Amino acid sequence: MNTNDYIKNRYEDQRDWLSKKAESNQNRYRFLRVLSLICAVSIPFLTGFVSDEAPFFKILIGVLGVVIAFCEGVLSLYKYQDNWITYRNTLNSLTREKALFDTESGSYFGLTEVDAFRNFVSNVENILSNENALWLANVKANGKEK
Repeated sequence: MNTNDYIKNRYEDQRDWLSKKAESNQNRYRFLRVLSLICAVSIPFLTGFVSDEAPFFKILIGVLGVVIAFCEGVLSLYKYQDNWITYRNTLNSLTREKALFDTESGSYFGLTEVDAFRNFVSNVENILSNENALWLANVKANGKEK
């Protein structure tokens, strides 16, 4: 596999996947956090409206409590924040590695084109392997697969 094929078919594919996953995990995390927060701040406000004439507010407060518990449970189970951070860090590491490779800087300085490419592939694969290991550790910690 030549440099262009590797960059297009492996590097860019993984970079795009990580970017999408980081964004979706960030969006899910923020949505559930905001929903939980809105429900939590609504409960004290709504308790002022509870009366025998308006039992609806008791039910609504209970439902809001259930929504909070559900949101926190989903956040705990799926670890959206941890995944978002892991994917973003991996993406940043890949981007840095590509910049060093493109500018022939760092560990690529003074290498032949072939040696630089081999080092680039090795470094990218190490970064991806580390991300996979973090994901697997997260799956094992949660006792489930994603």
